[in-house]
Amino acid sequence: MAGPAKKRFAAKDTAALVTSWLRTTENDRPYIYDQREQQRRKQQQSAEQTQGEPTNSAPALIAAPTPIPSRIATQPAIDPSVVDAVFRLQTPPEEAYNRRHNMITLQFKWAIEIVGEQNFECNFRDPRKVLGRSTPLYNQGIMAGLPLKILAWLAGTPGTEELVLPIEIFDAKSNGR
Repeated sequence: MAGPAKKRFAAKDTAALVTSWLRTTENDRPYIYDQREQQRRKQQQSAEQTQGEPTNSAPALIAAPTPIPSRIATQPAIDPSVVDAVFRLQTPPEEAYNRRHNMITLQFKWAIEIVGEQNFECNFRDPRKVLGRSTPLYNQGIMAGLPLKILAWLAGTPGTEELVLPIEIFDAKSNGR
């Protein structure tokens, strides 16, 4: 019985603390408001004083450029060969389309021709080669717009010679075929 009584007592204490906090913040609001109002008046007065003074600078006709966030500014440029390979991987040949089932079947030999055999290395688990982890396509393919399923397939997951995907994964350009 001691356990539940303590919980009820703790709940009453919590309610009392919340109520007292609400009271103190309500009392503090006029003080905070007065400080903000005083700061606003000072800024307005200083702006009025500087308006009448002549300036040596010409009026700005062009808006100042907006700063670029650091994460965007430090992002490396995508290799043009990666962009080309991604575009070509997303536009498979006509024989890869199965319009009846709205599927596309990619052949691994076709992918090797597009990406280049020098970008693949031997895989000791499977007889099939896999896309090397140090290649630009492996490192920048997703940024260039390559679907993750295709990149994973090229990298060995799954280790099949064919990859069957729904047409929706591909770009609108290739859907119109």
